[in-house]
Amino acid sequence: MEEAFLSPGLRKPEGCGNVTGMVALQIPEDLAEMAGKVPGLNDRVARFIRLEVEQYRMRQKRFSPATLDLVARARENADRHRAAGFDRKSVATEVAGALDDLTAESRD
Repeated sequence: MEEAFLSPGLRKPEGCGNVTGMVALQIPEDLAEMAGKVPGLNDRVARFIRLEVEQYRMRQKRFSPATLDLVARARENADRHRAAGFDRKSVATEVAGALDDLTAESRD
C-alpha cells in the first residue's frame, strides 16, 4: 500500500501506524505543497486527532447508548436531506418569516 500521510513532502513518523478503517488524510492539491513546508504540522495534526479521540471517548462514557443511537440516526437523516438538496438556510428564512407573520397577527 502506498504511504500517503498528509502530502508527498511529509512522511509518516516513527512509531505511527495505520488506523483500521481510516483513510489517509486528504488535503486539496493546492495546499499539499505548502503543507509539506509547514514546520511541525504532523505534530499539530496528531495532537488534534488525539484530542478528538479523547472527546469521542468522553461522549461514549457520558451518554447512554440510546442517546448515542438517536444522534447517529439524526446525523444519517441530516446527511440524506443534504444529499437530496435540502437547504437549511432557505428553510430557516421561511420559518422566520412564518413566525414574524404569526407574531404580527397576534399583535393585531
